[in-house]
Amino acid sequence: MAKAAQQLADELLDIYFCAQPTDATLLGFRDRDDQLPDFSETHDEALGARFTDIVA
Repeated sequence: MAKAAQQLADELLDIYFCAQPTDATLLGFRDRDDQLPDFSETHDEALGARFTDIVA
């Protein structure tokens, strides 16, 4: 169960950092240093779909 919880947490953080890459950088995750947030409707829909996939 702990492994499943860790995987869920990792996936949720990945989605959040995809939406807010500057927050990832501020928290020390350097894999998104070259990215800025994408506020387009298409990107928001893609993030929403990823969250929906987690719930399903």
